[in-house]
Amino acid sequence: ANPINNSKVVIRLIISKSTNHPTNKKPRYWTGFNADLLWILFKLAVLIKLLIQAKTIQKKRPKLLLSNAVRGPFSFINAIVFPTHLYRSEAYELMLTHEKIHVKQWHSLDILITHIMFVFTWWNPFLWWYKKGVVENLEFLTDQLTVAATKDLKAYQYILLKQTVPLDRLGLVHPFYHSFLKKRIMMLNNETNKKNPWASI
Repeated sequence: ANPINNSKVVIRLIISKSTNHPTNKKPRYWTGFNADLLWILFKLAVLIKLLIQAKTIQKKRPKLLLSNAVRGPFSFINAIVFPTHLYRSEAYELMLTHEKIHVKQWHSLDILITHIMFVFTWWNPFLWWYKKGVVENLEFLTDQLTVAATKDLKAYQYILLKQTVPLDRLGLVHPFYHSFLKKRIMMLNNETNKKNPWASI
């Protein structure tokens, strides 16, 4: 099944239900709708400005950019942005592999679709949980694929443990660093133990 097509079906179902919801008839619904829509447009404008001002290192997909305005690497659609001080650093290749997987699997579309769903159904408490779950699951999957591609679990975990920089609050992107660091490391260890039951002995 195509995940993009499935996401479109989910959006149509949720929008269909939300437009018939009695909350739509109240000013409060439109206040929330407009607030969330303006938030997305503002974040998108900030992100586009950052991408335009960044220095281009590689033009072919994935496009590689350097910026002094970010603290950690992230990906968005077909672009990967690295802080200038991390370019060609010791951790560069592992982090680049991680972000390339996000780009290759079009994870940015999942994030954008989730935000669009939230604009129309902001009153639904389930969507708050769902949005957080989408981000976490995409990171868990990408972590596992990165380790599978690089064959270097210890080095990758070490990079995650060195996470001491404040998080960038761009909202619509896939940053390498996240607040749920402990969960990511636990998921990596669990996946490794499933493949090799002797690893935990």
